[in-house]
Amino acid sequence: TLMTVVHEIEPDTGRRAGVRRSFVEDLRTHWRRVGVALLATLLQALTILPIPILVREAVDVAIPGHRVGRLYLVAGGIVALTALSGLFGVVGQHFFQRSVKEATASLRERIAARVFRMDYAALGDLDPAEAHERLITDPGWVEQEFNIAFRSVLPNVAITVGLVVVLLRVDVRLAVVTALVGPLIYASVRLSRPRISRFTAENQRIFEGLTRSSMLVIRLQSLIRARGTAPAEEQLLRDGIHDLKRISASRSIYTIGVTSVQSSTVALASAITLGVGGQSVISGRITLGSLLSFFASVALLRGPVSALANASPAFIEGRLAEARIDAFFAGPMRTDGLIGLPATPPPDFRTVSLHTVSYRYPGGAAILDRFSLVLAPGRRIALAGPNGAGKTTVLALLLGLLEPDSGTIRVDGVPLAELHVDVHAFRRGIGVAFQHSEFVPGTIRENVRYGRSDSSEDDMLAALRDAEADIVVAKLDKGLDAWIGEDGDRLSGGERQRIAIARAILGHPRLVVLDEPSNHLPQAVILRILDRMAQWDNPPAVLLISHDPKVLAAADETVLITPAESVDGQMPAGLRMTAVAR
Repeated sequence: TLMTVVHEIEPDTGRRAGVRRSFVEDLRTHWRRVGVALLATLLQALTILPIPILVREAVDVAIPGHRVGRLYLVAGGIVALTALSGLFGVVGQHFFQRSVKEATASLRERIAARVFRMDYAALGDLDPAEAHERLITDPGWVEQEFNIAFRSVLPNVAITVGLVVVLLRVDVRLAVVTALVGPLIYASVRLSRPRISRFTAENQRIFEGLTRSSMLVIRLQSLIRARGTAPAEEQLLRDGIHDLKRISASRSIYTIGVTSVQSSTVALASAITLGVGGQSVISGRITLGSLLSFFASVALLRGPVSALANASPAFIEGRLAEARIDAFFAGPMRTDGLIGLPATPPPDFRTVSLHTVSYRYPGGAAILDRFSLVLAPGRRIALAGPNGAGKTTVLALLLGLLEPDSGTIRVDGVPLAELHVDVHAFRRGIGVAFQHSEFVPGTIRENVRYGRSDSSEDDMLAALRDAEADIVVAKLDKGLDAWIGEDGDRLSGGERQRIAIARAILGHPRLVVLDEPSNHLPQAVILRILDRMAQWDNPPAVLLISHDPKVLAAADETVLITPAESVDGQMPAGLRMTAVAR
């Protein structure tokens, strides 16, 4: 019933959007609550319908008959009906809001799940500002659309139908004359909707662009100031602010104008009622009470008619938001193939390997071609090669972030996909210090223990010592509880690297990956960290991704990735591996 009303108001958008269909299905799972809410809302509408009849009773019976008691009884009845209508409205909203909020939360959870299931390549194409709009803002517009349908459209349609019946009962002639303004109101809604839609879509486009720009300039303040481009960037941001102001003002002014036209149309109905009704009273065809009853009905009708006319912008916003979310879900995306497999405890693995793995990024050239690599306990393997050769891709494959186009990723000789392990627990068994490590807003303690919250204080302190990050903690006033900024921006490059390595080796993982560790740390520090890991009771497999000759020299084996040569005049098949033993 609710969606039938919505489609009657906005019939020109074609088939139901997938988001809307799923939203309705979520509401149906709470059908008892929604049913109670619908009943209460209809009762809210029906309760005020006797008010015009009571007005006529007061004017035609109680006042002429000097029946004061009856007059006060009628007045009390009007107050009671109004209060009862409000009570039904509160009950309806209580039950509906609980259901619609859960449907909105479910929609946001599905969007978040899509983000968390994107593979490594898809995440690189994800615009953070756009993802924020889809996750936070757009579901709010969808929720508002349903709220307007329930809180405004449904009860006001019921009230309108009921009051029309009352008007016909009071005086058919007056009802027919007053109804002549209905097509004018409907025409104003239909004619204004395309322009409001354009304003709304343009407003959203500019708003998202401004959001993206503001996030970017805030994040790049160091670069902006160092390059002296602050005035130009500030002007671009100011231009976006003015564009948003312009389109928002235009939409508001146009909407206010349409509302004024609709109010004038309703006022015309009142004027017609006064003229025709007054003439009917003078001629004795109807009583003064009937005229006042009719006026009371028209007055009660003005609110619902205005609410229905003004609901259109909210439906437009909701429809546009649904279309954007549908496009987000419909976009091509390679998902993380390991997520969703039956989860069993991960094995206490020893060896992780790639066997004749090939990989091509979607829409791009081949990165790896029949690449093999074995990482065994206690062995240090160095991965070297020019930028863009595929070293980061190898890391993503080892973590199961990417699925190879061919070949297998194996754990102790068993293909990873066949293990049916808890992939998240498997990844927590691998310690990685990325070249550009990321940090959560918080303290050093929170960042080192991130993903290992069950680790002991002694284990954390040991990891800090092995990574020589204890010297970072020692010079901070609050030590482990020092706040490191939104992304570790209160630390230097070397301090960030030490903390990242401490996080990677916490809990003695079975495989440790150090990606360009000497970018911010002296080679001697890296070598000492490697030596400490070799002294663990169960030394891990270590993968060193580096350009640094001294770091490479510390490895037991160096794997060099070089561009493949063209074969038979065809495009290069990708990148081949050459292993050079020490």
